[in-house]
Amino acid sequence: MIDEIIEFFSEQPQYFGIIFVCFGILMICAGIKNWGWFFIGNNYDLNKIEGINNFFGRKIARIVTVFSGIVVVIAGIVWYWIYAFYVI
Repeated sequence: MIDEIIEFFSEQPQYFGIIFVCFGILMICAGIKNWGWFFIGNNYDLNKIEGINNFFGRKIARIVTVFSGIVVVIAGIVWYWIYAFYVI
């Protein structure tokens, strides 16, 4: 199963951009809907969303999550666009 997935993405890398888009949409939804499971944690590492939540508060963490989700969606679209139309 794993080998088939690796082979699929090796042959058609443009579809890997769709995974970025889906994850970005998940991040945007988590920020807008205030999903607790996405923000909860006891970590103060600012490289993770739970650290931003614990250090700056939930409101700032939600804003950072939505903006990060938008960036990930744009990166996924660019990835798909480049591999679908420009890479042979």
